[in-house]
Amino acid sequence: MQITIEDRTYRVAFEHDRHHWTTLCVIQEAGGRQLFSTGLAACSPQDNFNRAVGRKIALSRAVQRAFPREQRRAFWVAYWSALDILPRINSWDS
Repeated sequence: MQITIEDRTYRVAFEHDRHHWTTLCVIQEAGGRQLFSTGLAACSPQDNFNRAVGRKIALSRAVQRAFPREQRRAFWVAYWSALDILPRINSWDS
């Protein structure tokens, strides 16, 4: 997923490891190698591994570390739009 905020483009990638029950979110500059932030979500052995829950937790931790509130909101809008959920949520209001 790519997102542009204030003339800077970021690439957001997720890696899932089912053997260790973790999800890693990496935010870096698109086209470059500069790493901005990472977020890790670890699943308890008593829970079921769920990629969607892991992505939300990992993304939340990654953006909270590196971006102010308004920029974090832009990441979430891009995330929900990439999943095609935001248009469905917006249609509930009409």
